[in-house]
Amino acid sequence: MEQNARTRLDDNLLGEIVNKAVTLTQAERGCLLLYDPVTDLIECRTGADCHCFAEAQCKTCAVPLQEAPPRLRQFFNGHNSSGYISASIEFPTKPHNGVSGSASQMLVPLRRPNDKSLGLLIFESSQSDYFQQQDIVFAQAIADFCALTIEESQRLANSDRMIRKLRLISSALNVLLAEFENKKLTEKFDYIVERATEILDAELCSLWLVKDGNVILETSFAQDGKVRNKERVMWPIKDGPGMTGYIAYRKEVFNCCGKELDNHPARRAENPSEFVFSKKVFSELAYPMLDDDGNLLGLLFAYNKKDANGQPLKNAGFSREFDEPLMKILTTKLVISIKNARLLKK
Repeated sequence: MEQNARTRLDDNLLGEIVNKAVTLTQAERGCLLLYDPVTDLIECRTGADCHCFAEAQCKTCAVPLQEAPPRLRQFFNGHNSSGYISASIEFPTKPHNGVSGSASQMLVPLRRPNDKSLGLLIFESSQSDYFQQQDIVFAQAIADFCALTIEESQRLANSDRMIRKLRLISSALNVLLAEFENKKLTEKFDYIVERATEILDAELCSLWLVKDGNVILETSFAQDGKVRNKERVMWPIKDGPGMTGYIAYRKEVFNCCGKELDNHPARRAENPSEFVFSKKVFSELAYPMLDDDGNLLGLLFAYNKKDANGQPLKNAGFSREFDEPLMKILTTKLVISIKNARLLKK
């Protein structure tokens, strides 16, 4: 695929992400700024006119880094690790279609591990003190989506693989941005877990919730639909034996496959894996869902990464570079749903 075609594909997806995020955060506008170290340009990749370069008096949507506003130069030369609500207007904006400049800004970096940010996602409102701290969790997930889209597009030379992965990202985006406030919490869980099974190419995905020192199976989906369990499945949260309880005890991302998984100290080798069609777990990815205080809310599991023919990979598993970020984004939606349900009960 030619570079300009790939850029158009990126822009379409990035524009979709930002526009939908603006709607759901109820911001008045959003802007995605990306820095290209090759050309030394900061460029707005969404919208027809970037309003974040007011100080530089730019007539276009791109500006050399050294000509950008001072705070913008500091940002792209630094290592901002997480999003924040600006106490002041850090990037002065021009009036927009008769609307006054920003009174509130939420700034969220497109993060890369141990490296400078890929870009900056800016949400704006003309109302003072508009954004709240809880908005950052959602906004950071959006920024992580943008970063994953860009990195996968740049990394994959094969156009077919790139298009497939961008479609998976788009599918995960639809889950994150789904508006289903009128659905019951159990229906939300089913929707997210079912979509996770498809997006992650897993033989089965399951959601476990914490209650009274145990993790309880809430819902599971295989490729052919929801798995109906005859009885309630529950495991104590403890440091093994038993993989589910052990992973809940650790409260960390777990990604393992092959012999390493077979020989894991917490694995109960004598218990057959009746819950997957293959009757054996070849690979396992689990992502913890934590509240603001670091307490475990639950776990999202994916079992048995499948190959192109729909068969479980026996000597490989879920990728750390692609599947783990997708899993993180999916669990963000689950955490938001749980938090909203708790707020409604208060």
